[in-house]
Amino acid sequence: ISSLALERLIGAMPEVALVAVVARPDPTWEERPVAVVELAEGASLDLETLRTRLSASLPKWQLPDDLIVREIPLTGTGKMDKKALRNAIA
Repeated sequence: ISSLALERLIGAMPEVALVAVVARPDPTWEERPVAVVELAEGASLDLETLRTRLSASLPKWQLPDDLIVREIPLTGTGKMDKKALRNAIA
Protein backbone atom coordinates (compact mmCIF):
# COMPACT_ATOMS: atom_id res chain seq x y z
CA ILE A 1 0.00 0.00 0.00
CA SER A 2 1.53 3.29 -1.07
CA SER A 3 1.43 5.88 1.70
CA LEU A 4 2.32 8.53 -0.89
CA ALA A 5 -0.72 7.66 -3.04
CA LEU A 6 -2.99 7.76 0.02
CA GLU A 7 -1.49 11.08 1.15
CA ARG A 8 -2.03 12.58 -2.31
CA LEU A 9 -5.70 11.54 -2.43
CA ILE A 10 -6.45 12.54 1.17
CA GLY A 11 -4.51 15.81 0.85
CA ALA A 12 -6.73 16.80 -2.09
CA MET A 13 -9.81 16.78 0.15
CA PRO A 14 -10.91 20.32 1.04
CA GLU A 15 -11.20 19.50 4.75
CA VAL A 16 -7.56 18.48 5.03
CA ALA A 17 -4.78 20.99 5.71
CA LEU A 18 -1.99 18.41 6.21
CA VAL A 19 -1.89 14.61 6.03
CA ALA A 20 0.50 11.80 6.86
CA VAL A 21 -0.17 8.11 6.35
CA VAL A 22 1.77 5.77 8.61
CA ALA A 23 1.70 2.04 9.24
CA ARG A 24 0.32 0.55 12.43
CA PRO A 25 1.28 -3.01 13.39
CA ASP A 26 -1.46 -5.52 12.60
CA PRO A 27 -1.56 -9.13 13.81
CA THR A 28 -3.07 -10.43 10.56
CA TRP A 29 -1.49 -8.27 7.86
CA GLU A 30 1.72 -7.18 9.65
CA GLU A 31 0.93 -3.51 8.96
CA ARG A 32 -2.16 -1.47 8.06
CA PRO A 33 -2.40 2.21 7.04
CA VAL A 34 -3.58 4.92 9.40
CA ALA A 35 -4.35 8.43 8.15
CA VAL A 36 -3.28 11.26 10.45
CA VAL A 37 -4.71 14.63 9.45
CA GLU A 38 -4.72 18.23 10.50
CA LEU A 39 -8.03 19.68 9.43
CA ALA A 40 -8.59 22.99 7.73
CA GLU A 41 -10.05 25.60 10.04
CA GLY A 42 -13.70 24.86 10.81
CA ALA A 43 -13.66 21.57 8.90
CA SER A 44 -14.61 18.10 10.05
CA LEU A 45 -13.94 14.66 8.63
CA ASP A 46 -14.76 11.17 9.88
CA LEU A 47 -13.41 7.74 8.94
CA GLU A 48 -16.57 6.65 7.11
CA THR A 49 -16.54 9.73 4.86
CA LEU A 50 -12.81 9.35 4.22
CA ARG A 51 -13.14 5.67 3.27
CA THR A 52 -16.17 6.34 1.07
CA ARG A 53 -14.36 9.02 -0.92
CA LEU A 54 -11.18 6.96 -1.25
CA SER A 55 -13.11 3.88 -2.39
CA ALA A 56 -13.83 5.65 -5.68
CA SER A 57 -10.09 5.41 -6.48
CA LEU A 58 -8.75 2.53 -4.40
CA PRO A 59 -9.68 -1.07 -3.60
CA LYS A 60 -11.09 -1.70 -0.13
CA TRP A 61 -7.93 -3.43 1.15
CA GLN A 62 -5.88 -0.24 0.56
CA LEU A 63 -8.17 2.04 2.58
CA PRO A 64 -6.92 3.33 5.95
CA ASP A 65 -8.13 1.39 8.98
CA ASP A 66 -8.23 4.49 11.15
CA LEU A 67 -8.36 8.27 10.97
CA ILE A 68 -6.63 10.31 13.64
CA VAL A 69 -7.22 14.06 13.75
CA ARG A 70 -4.34 15.77 15.49
CA GLU A 71 -1.43 18.13 14.99
CA ILE A 72 1.27 16.53 12.85
CA PRO A 73 4.75 16.96 14.36
CA LEU A 74 7.44 18.45 12.16
CA THR A 75 11.19 17.92 12.17
CA GLY A 76 13.66 20.78 12.59
CA THR A 77 13.69 21.17 8.80
CA GLY A 78 9.90 21.47 8.58
CA LYS A 79 9.19 17.98 7.23
CA MET A 80 6.55 15.71 8.74
CA ASP A 81 8.04 13.58 11.50
CA LYS A 82 6.56 10.19 10.60
CA LYS A 83 8.76 8.42 13.12
CA ALA A 84 7.19 10.45 15.93
CA LEU A 85 3.72 9.76 14.51
CA ARG A 86 4.34 6.01 14.32
CA ASN A 87 5.50 6.04 17.92
CA ALA A 88 2.46 8.04 19.01
CA ILE A 89 -0.09 5.71 17.40
CA ALA A 90 1.58 2.34 17.98
